[in-house]
Amino acid sequence: MAAKDGGRTRSVYVRTLQEHLVSVKCLTPDVLTHQDSYPLPDGAVREAVRRLVETDYSELGVLMAAWDRAAPLLREACGAAPTSEGRLRCAHVLGIMGDGAGYDTLADTVANTAAFDSENIDSYFPCVTWLDSYIIALGRTRDRRATPIILEKLAALSSDEGGGYSSHCRAVCEALEQLGDPAAAQPLAQLLERCGGAADVVTELKSVNGSSRGRNGVRNLIIARVLYRCGDWENRGRAALSAYASDLRGVYARHAKAVLERQPGEATRPEGWLGL
Repeated sequence: MAAKDGGRTRSVYVRTLQEHLVSVKCLTPDVLTHQDSYPLPDGAVREAVRRLVETDYSELGVLMAAWDRAAPLLREACGAAPTSEGRLRCAHVLGIMGDGAGYDTLADTVANTAAFDSENIDSYFPCVTWLDSYIIALGRTRDRRATPIILEKLAALSSDEGGGYSSHCRAVCEALEQLGDPAAAQPLAQLLERCGGAADVVTELKSVNGSSRGRNGVRNLIIARVLYRCGDWENRGRAALSAYASDLRGVYARHAKAVLERQPGEATRPEGWLGL
């Protein structure tokens, strides 16, 4: 149906599609009587906020579906929640959505967690720990008071975490990219050097051997990008990106070239994570 209209999927009339699928017995006839459940009622949104404050994240989908109405309720709840756990959940969700109303709570949590935890959020996020997610949320507040807190976490990365493609390294990089603070440039340059810079760039087919090379290539490209978007330091980010621009792996080369189209420090507050 979309192909007949120039490939525009949004031009497909859903009811006509449903009628066709019913006619060929892919859907049951009752589908044709279903009504759209959106927009969600205000009561459902308030209940989802209450659930987040008092219990858990189980109604997060409702908050996401009605963010314009949920956000002010969460801001209010963030300051009035009766427990520290409830305040943290509110601050966490607000931060992930780019709202800094819960900055103090997130900053205290990240700063006072001495070591990276190993507990993944759940089976849906097997490579993200709770602290990783709090760090990302703190960065997404785009409040540069967070820079020294996150740089402490960068300094705390173990040799394996700094030298491998761990969730902790990625979380720190994502947070710093969102902040775009030039104060992060030198520590990022040192991390890039510690991880080997552009040593994993592939310029010959015979040099592609093993999965670790690909994993390190992604990690170092990300570090170089974040360094460059924080203003660079001694042109180390540019040098690494320029090397990746010649990588035989096309997605790496295209990504590096796209970053280099802007000057260092430009577009330092991207709207989303471009993690390869």
